[in-house]
Amino acid sequence: MVCLARVVYNLFEDEDQHHDAVPNARRGGRADRDHAARESGGGGPSSSKATAPVASGSQAASGERPVVSQQRPISRFASAKSCAFLNVPFHRDYEVVVIALVSGLTCFGVTPRLVTEIPESRFRLAKLKRLIRACKYSFHDLSYVARDGSRRVPRFNMPFECGLAVGLADRSHRWYVLEKKRHRLQASLSDLNGVDPLVHLGTAKGVRSALLKAFSRRSDPPSPTLLDKVYRRVNSLYADLKRQYGTIFESPVCFRQMVYAAPMIRAEELRALRQGGKNSR
Repeated sequence: MVCLARVVYNLFEDEDQHHDAVPNARRGGRADRDHAARESGGGGPSSSKATAPVASGSQAASGERPVVSQQRPISRFASAKSCAFLNVPFHRDYEVVVIALVSGLTCFGVTPRLVTEIPESRFRLAKLKRLIRACKYSFHDLSYVARDGSRRVPRFNMPFECGLAVGLADRSHRWYVLEKKRHRLQASLSDLNGVDPLVHLGTAKGVRSALLKAFSRRSDPPSPTLLDKVYRRVNSLYADLKRQYGTIFESPVCFRQMVYAAPMIRAEELRALRQGGKNSR
């Protein structure tokens, strides 16, 4: 397997100023953030005490801790033709959904993009539209319909950004709607009647099934085994990154690290599966 400890990218001086650049409209209440800081799991990935954020089997055995530094901004290494915009609720209960989307899309050769890449500014809407246009795919989770925060108001970012994607979409852009419960979209957004949402049930397995359905026309989809193995390792990586930088919703660095490391994890697991197949013959 490739030793990821050898992969070290330059630190960019502007990472610190983007570390807490979270769109205020998507933030949960302070209680959510405090809860997420106290608990590594929350409604998302389980807590992990692994010593290495990215480790192959040989590394785990030797105890070597690979170095994972801030990598280049996603836009610098991702092809627009293979990117997917993720429109998800910034809530601790959706960490597992985002991690499963990142790992799953990576297995399909698609690079996830998130709105946290956009620094706060008065031109944020224009930047958001450019980000959506730059992606071939977009996934919109419209399942968070609760009132939230100290003012107990619903969050409108997800349906708003879904509307932007639908309005901006042309033949080269494919958009998908995600839901947590079956048959609820007809009541919450009747304008999309006739559109079958991808129901994920709030689980990693559900997200993987949704992605397999979304990309069902592909002739070479990743195996469920590969999807599961990559998810488990990305999930373990996230537990470590979360302790260092904060949640995936709070820290652009955390998201970039995951997106950068996920393809290497996929490559390692794919080689291991192929080698295992050869050895069994």
